[in-house]
Amino acid sequence: MNMEKLRILLITVVILFTSYVSGQDLYFSQFNASPLVLNPALTGSIDGQMRITSNYRNQWYPVLIGDSYRTAALSLEGRKFFKSESYLGWGIGGTRDTSGELSYRVTQANLNLSFAKLVSKDTSSAHYIIGGAQLGIAQRSINFINARWPSQHDGNGGFDPFEPAPTFSNPDFLHLDFNFGIAYKCQLGNRKSYHIGLAVSHLNRPNISIFYGLPEPLSVKVTIHGGVELPLTEKLSIAPSFMFLNQNVHRQLNLGSNLKFGFPESQLLSFIQGGLFYRLGNKIGGGIHSDAFIMMLTTQYKNFELGLSFDKTVSNLSIFSANTYELSVGIIFGGDT
Repeated sequence: MNMEKLRILLITVVILFTSYVSGQDLYFSQFNASPLVLNPALTGSIDGQMRITSNYRNQWYPVLIGDSYRTAALSLEGRKFFKSESYLGWGIGGTRDTSGELSYRVTQANLNLSFAKLVSKDTSSAHYIIGGAQLGIAQRSINFINARWPSQHDGNGGFDPFEPAPTFSNPDFLHLDFNFGIAYKCQLGNRKSYHIGLAVSHLNRPNISIFYGLPEPLSVKVTIHGGVELPLTEKLSIAPSFMFLNQNVHRQLNLGSNLKFGFPESQLLSFIQGGLFYRLGNKIGGGIHSDAFIMMLTTQYKNFELGLSFDKTVSNLSIFSANTYELSVGIIFGGDT
């Protein structure tokens, strides 16, 4: 199979995907750098007063070029402490996911609220239980201008775009989306912490069909995630983490670890960390699908955090260099609180 045939095949998959829209949601390989996408309970879980976070993912660009899967997110969040040292987190944000030559697009704006209850604290540790909710409004659309249908082909290689083609009743529409999450986090001193969380998305199961008006409820998604940071030396620590997704028949697991080197004497550079993660999923017919290795590099300069990652595909698409690139940017205001 040459590159052009593969490109056509993948574009066809995108078209088929729009007819089975109960598939997987958008996600980021740098899941720890996109907290409001990962779990509403993480809203306001910051080392400061406010944070702006942006993420961009370009999947399979070397193969699909301008028709690649492109995902972007932008959010603003903050928190307000009470005398009990519990806090209320708030956040606003949005995401956009665009797929394929027909520009199947999901654009969503979200409002997040969370409440973190301090359940235990002493001189060296603090334990929080957190609940969060997210209310979103999403627009789904598809552009059929570039679509080609069997009725427009003459069977001999000829194509006539003016021949009759299917029509669709609802190619652009809005719907509400409701998501909920819980988390537990513990800070055990300098560079020693752990957290675990659970999020349930699309609790209202909105109808998102774009074909002929037939009902197609969006499948509920369950996300489980967690991580630990442990010091190895005075400046070096290890930070393993994982994310598990389950939506309809789809399951995915990302797991790996970063090595984090801190600069406690520096007033400018806080840390540099790099790591390796592995992503695998299930095959619809049974078995495990090995997808990609993910290489990450992150640094924080003053209040500015930058993350880069590269997904090296190890599935059958690897022979066509169907790799993925991702960028994350975070800016923290207000310093430690």
